[in-house]
Amino acid sequence: MNVEEILRSAWSALESGNLARGRELAASLLEQEAVPEAHFLLALAARQENDLETAERQCQQAISLDEEYPDALLFMAELEADSGEFETALSWAERALNAADEEDEYLNALLFKAELESLSEQVDEAATTLKDFPSVDLEEPDYHLRAASLFLAIGDVTAAKAQFEAALRQGATAEAHHGLGLCAEQVEDAATQVSHFLQTRALDLAEPADHRLTAAEI
Repeated sequence: MNVEEILRSAWSALESGNLARGRELAASLLEQEAVPEAHFLLALAARQENDLETAERQCQQAISLDEEYPDALLFMAELEADSGEFETALSWAERALNAADEEDEYLNALLFKAELESLSEQVDEAATTLKDFPSVDLEEPDYHLRAASLFLAIGDVTAAKAQFEAALRQGATAEAHHGLGLCAEQVEDAATQVSHFLQTRALDLAEPADHRLTAAEI
């Protein structure tokens, strides 16, 4: 197998939960040449096994080979955030944002940066970061849901509502109705709040049990 084939097989093994096979393939690739993606795969596998020291070491090696590797830079931000090092995490997230070439890389870095700012109670900074969130409907509704939750957290109910509505248009029905109910609650619109929560409940009951929102979430 060539490099691309080994990487595809390693990713497939990791995504299916076969960490041992994923590590084996990544390690075999590194015996041939220094490939940043292989180190990143090893970092992801280590994190899944809660070996954060190895995860950080492998991720740093990936970045040493490719300083503009958005996924690895964002992964470092996540590791630092997990350790409570929000300022360091923000620096990594900013690097990931600057390095992003693809839409998903950009959106994940942008939203994670805003999430860090919100968690650090840097409300103005989070609001500034979110100004760069696209104003068009995105194919993946989860991005709208994440943005909506952030807008709601920093007190921008109007923007939150717009993002929940965008998520609803893209098919995120129960989650979007739940969010719209929260928006209505913030502006004390009881009738709209109840309507959205009832729609959330009806849609949730139609889902398989393992996909349902809990009563506490509703």
